[in-house]
Amino acid sequence: MKVDKAGVKYDPKSKKIIGRAEEKERTNVDHIYAVGDILEGVPELMPVAQKSGRLLAHRLKHRFDSTPERTILDLYSTDYNHIPTTVFSPIEYSYVGLSEEEAANKHGEANIEVYHKETTPLQYSIYSQNSKVAYMKVICEKPSERVIGIHYYGPAADDVINGFAVAMKLGVTKRHLDSVIAVHPSTSEDLFNLDVTKRSGEEFRKTEC
Repeated sequence: MKVDKAGVKYDPKSKKIIGRAEEKERTNVDHIYAVGDILEGVPELMPVAQKSGRLLAHRLKHRFDSTPERTILDLYSTDYNHIPTTVFSPIEYSYVGLSEEEAANKHGEANIEVYHKETTPLQYSIYSQNSKVAYMKVICEKPSERVIGIHYYGPAADDVINGFAVAMKLGVTKRHLDSVIAVHPSTSEDLFNLDVTKRSGEEFRKTEC
């Protein structure tokens, strides 16, 4: 690869550029940066590349003025941990944060709590034989109940999860969710009153409005 001549490190298997731990888009060569699909360990998504490129431009600009380096990194670094994702199936599925398996591996099975619910979207419930359901899951770290993953399968999942991505970035907890008065009737309002955990083994299917 031509980057060899510049001394830039890359993964020999994936052929992707290896960034720094504190600044993913900056290579081991101070003045050489990379964004998007070429970076190792970065989601191959256009909005991710677009946002990281914009934030990189801010960092480069502020390195020419008197802004402290720590402040630059704190304000203008890309957060790769809270990227909302949607599968555009007939009923959409979206998530942000960790999956249940990832949360258990990172924090330990005993240190997480998973709240979940299955319900029938109200717009489908007028037909009793309609088999379409919605499912939602909130994964929390114990004992703080900080939300580390939200999964939602239901109508308008792409728009629903965007708002929760902001909340997670700001450190939302299960208590915060429980205190919200949601829009009614909507399917996603059930995310604000989840009370059944997977650990309990109790019935998680909603049977009433």
